[in-house]
Amino acid sequence: MIRPHGIGGLLKVSSYAQSPETFKSSGAVYLKDGSGALSGHRVSSIKPQKNLFLLKLEGVDTLEKAESYRGADIYLNKEDLRRKEAGEYFWFELIGIRVYSIKGDLIGTVKHIFSTPSNDIYVIERGKKEILIPAIDSAVREIDLENQRIIVSEMEGYLDLNEG
Repeated sequence: MIRPHGIGGLLKVSSYAQSPETFKSSGAVYLKDGSGALSGHRVSSIKPQKNLFLLKLEGVDTLEKAESYRGADIYLNKEDLRRKEAGEYFWFELIGIRVYSIKGDLIGTVKHIFSTPSNDIYVIERGKKEILIPAIDSAVREIDLENQRIIVSEMEGYLDLNEG
């Protein structure tokens, strides 16, 4: 999500990236506006503000120009993304991946992910039902990107595979 901040062309950005270093190291971002048009911009500066970022882009230096990107989606090149540590995954890698119980039963597919103060939550689509799985070691046993699967524990209260 993007919206203007002030009159100098700053953009207020909500991002899955938890560090401004993600934007700084990429050097450039791509904005997709409501019409579907994609435009690339070099990153001039970025700084955190509460749980958002204030992003300054080259060529976006007025309120009017910033306003033209209100609600735009923001993208980075995948090649520019860096993992901080082993076992770290990007959300785009997990959306659409199949989720299995530790016994091998198919539970469903990761529909989306949301963040909480303590951990992320995987929203698993199982038919018309959604199952919420906390992204913690005791619940998520294995993430296998190569085989496009996640293995989860059968935790009491989370999974009842005999229900609809």
